[in-house]
Amino acid sequence: MSWDPFPIHYANFILQLGSVEAAERVWACAAICNLIQNDPSTRRLLQGKNIVGELITRLSDTVEEVVVEAAGALRYGTVLFDCVFEEY
Repeated sequence: MSWDPFPIHYANFILQLGSVEAAERVWACAAICNLIQNDPSTRRLLQGKNIVGELITRLSDTVEEVVVEAAGALRYGTVLFDCVFEEY
C-alpha cells in the first residue's frame, strides 16, 4: 500500500467541479483558486490531478458564475504561477 500525499478533502474539490449542483461547482472553483494562491506544494499536488484540465472544462459551464470562478482560478494559475500551468 502506497501513501498518497494528496489529502482527501482536495479530491472532494475536484469531484465537486463535476457536481450537478451549480453552487457546488462555484464553491469548488473558488476553493481551488484559494488553494493555488496560497501554497506551492498544494499547487504541485493539484497539477498532478489535472486541475487545469478540470478548470478548462468548467469554462463551458452553463452557469455564468461557475465560468467566472473557473476563469479566475486559471488566471491566477497562469499569471502568478505560470510554471504550474506550462503544460497547457
